[in-house]
Amino acid sequence: MEKSQKPDYKKIYTDLLNLKLPEKKRFCHKILSKSILSVQDGLQINTLIFPKQERSTFKLNQQHHSYDPSDILEILDYQKTKNLNNI
Repeated sequence: MEKSQKPDYKKIYTDLLNLKLPEKKRFCHKILSKSILSVQDGLQINTLIFPKQERSTFKLNQQHHSYDPSDILEILDYQKTKNLNNI
């Protein structure tokens, strides 16, 4: 089985901010200064760029996410350290 490639979140969000949303670039500067962005960084930038989504839009977007096992473990670790759960 071939190893899947992770999206280059830094390039994706840098291009999006430069081309479509330059006024929001300053909010994301700290995260984008990292050399490699994690899935959580991508989610955080997405929240900064698009702060309010309708519940139906949010649900639709979440249905089309896919994560590598390492990404899932990172998210679960974050939930554990912040005492978050889905119950």
